[in-house]
Amino acid sequence: MAQRTSTSVTSLFSNPLALGGLAAVVGLIAGSLIPTFESEERAFGSTANKLRASGRDAAQDLADKGGRVVNQALDTARESADREGLSPDKPIGEAVAALKSGELIASVKQVAADALEAGKGAAHAEAAPAQPTHGTDQA
Repeated sequence: MAQRTSTSVTSLFSNPLALGGLAAVVGLIAGSLIPTFESEERAFGSTANKLRASGRDAAQDLADKGGRVVNQALDTARESADREGLSPDKPIGEAVAALKSGELIASVKQVAADALEAGKGAAHAEAAPAQPTHGTDQA
């Protein structure tokens, strides 16, 4: 677990775009939690409200994208587990035999690898800028 956390932190710091996005979200959340003073409200009222709304929208968009990534990884993990024969209704004798033979560990590793790849793919797809469509409906 500590190794995975260390790898995730290293990956985050080696990706400036992800780090910048994380810093922006943390800043927006922190800024929205700090109360405003009446003098600030008079001076920046309309602009501050627009910035807060924009920050909330950006945070919601990021949360939505994260949810889609997690759902894709979970769906893939379920499908992979089914393909690998990992199910709660498997007889205990078969499960013990699979554990002793090493087959269970190999199956679990495969499910984890499949879920990780699906999560990476979904994260890249969510992070990619929207591609313009070249359909027939455009004027």
